[in-house]
Amino acid sequence: MEELNRLTPDEGTPNGEAEITPAQEYDFSEAGEAKETSQVLEETPEIDYKQKFAESTREAQLLASKIKHLENKINSSLSSEVPAEKELKDLYPDWDNLGELERRLAVQTVTFGKRLNKVEQTFNSLKEETEWNKELNRFLEKSRVLDAYADKIGRAHV
Repeated sequence: MEELNRLTPDEGTPNGEAEITPAQEYDFSEAGEAKETSQVLEETPEIDYKQKFAESTREAQLLASKIKHLENKINSSLSSEVPAEKELKDLYPDWDNLGELERRLAVQTVTFGKRLNKVEQTFNSLKEETEWNKELNRFLEKSRVLDAYADKIGRAHV
């Protein structure tokens, strides 16, 4: 037990944890002399913040325009049009014999049906557009890779 007490410091560190200091590394040359070696940190390339900011701004503008485009499509699909009385008479042959409650329910049913159709069309068009964008991005990425390694694969990508 005394050995363990000798290994712990008598006085604690400011944060209550024991400090561990790294041991120095020595390189023993052929002559048997010890030489101290130090680790050299690799220099990181300098970051061009102006270019990084420009790319970030460009990406933010693209995302903002995509969001606005999606909001416009969704809002246009949610607009409700009250069906004309002729359309209701065509759908409900006994329209003239229906009571007020039945007429309101019929109008709501037709309105919600139209709205649902618009939402489905909007959803399908957005889905197709998203798939097309994914395919375009894959194509562009493949093109960038081919251009980057054109000299290694022995041909120029046009």
